[in-house]
Amino acid sequence: DDCTDPDPSTPAIVIAGGQTLVCEFGTIPNAASRTVTITATSSAADCANGITNTATIDADADTDTSAASNSSTAHIDVDCPAIVVEKTPDEDTSQPLDPAANDIVVGDQATFVIKVRNTSLTAEARDVDLLDVLPDVDELAAPIAWSIVTSPAGSTTLANCTITDPVSGDHAAAGEVLSCVDNTIAANTFQQVTVTATTDAGECGSLANPEATATAGNDGSSTDAGEIDVLCPDPSVVKSAVATPITAGDEASFTITVTAGGTGDSSGVT
Repeated sequence: DDCTDPDPSTPAIVIAGGQTLVCEFGTIPNAASRTVTITATSSAADCANGITNTATIDADADTDTSAASNSSTAHIDVDCPAIVVEKTPDEDTSQPLDPAANDIVVGDQATFVIKVRNTSLTAEARDVDLLDVLPDVDELAAPIAWSIVTSPAGSTTLANCTITDPVSGDHAAAGEVLSCVDNTIAANTFQQVTVTATTDAGECGSLANPEATATAGNDGSSTDAGEIDVLCPDPSVVKSAVATPITAGDEASFTITVTAGGTGDSSGVT
């Protein structure tokens, strides 16, 4: 009741940033004190400089009006998380010395691992959401079906992850969309989600996953891309006569040449 409320309609005294809280304590008995506690919700904008607050007093018959006696300043450091998305495989970043690190052969599983890392050493990341429009080279002709990998343990540690194929909104007709919501990531740790799909001839070439985006309620956002090269072998056979015509009684000989064409190694050739 000693402090002035700029908005009496609210159930508590609310002072906006930049406003001054004024409290009229009247007479305080010798050696007694009065205490006021103020609170505010910090934000990422406070991380650079923290929160500083100064209180000053004025009284009748004050024998020491120096700043040291009549003013006091306190400071709160605000630690912020720093989230970073890391998507693999991507030959440009995950294995820069091995251009084949992200190669698979058609029919194999295409697998992306998406990590959301909190690089802060002190602050946890809260309300972390991840959104990834999963690649689909030709959804209408042969849609690729993605699924979340849960085995072995640790394959997926982000919570509340789903894959949907939205029919409306920003990502309608874009293929399947991965989303993970409402996660907390401790300082200097990461959480991840693993997705996989079986490839077919419709995915020959580059299976690009251009952008996974993570956002934190108490930080900004981060994006990263990934790419898998789907190799499509195309073996062929050519048979030719060694000589023709030949004379009856001579040996008839054919040369049969099998060539591994297309991209990638041809396996199981008979």
